[in-house]
Amino acid sequence: MKNTLKTLLLLALVSCGKKEVASPADAIYFGGDIISMEGEAAQYAEAVAVKDGKILFVGSKAEAEKFHGDKTQMKDLQGKTMVPGFIDGHCHFAAFGSQAGKLADFVLLDKNPLKVDPMTLKDVVVLETIKEGNSIYKKE
Repeated sequence: MKNTLKTLLLLALVSCGKKEVASPADAIYFGGDIISMEGEAAQYAEAVAVKDGKILFVGSKAEAEKFHGDKTQMKDLQGKTMVPGFIDGHCHFAAFGSQAGKLADFVLLDKNPLKVDPMTLKDVVVLETIKEGNSIYKKE
């Protein structure tokens, strides 16, 4: 009887451990202004979970961490701004290679363009461009 009770207690403790995530994210971005651009006004989120270059989740960091697996990279934006990438339907072929940001999933900026003086908008710097989970441009 004592052995059965010990076994049941051990099984209960083991089952309380970390649950395996069915579809873990490749990366979870957090720690900056994450702007979804959904709707008429900008929508802010605490975190974005991404897998295979596709967004799994946008919302609170606590909810995003439900997509955290053993290989998930936690990427702290350190106050930078993340905006959706852009796809330009009329790219000029000669300039195609220099317009990587227009093909990105995400773009990291040094400032939030919605919080700067419109006269200084031209000074907002692209720090990194991310496509399918890979950095395709990074400012040195």
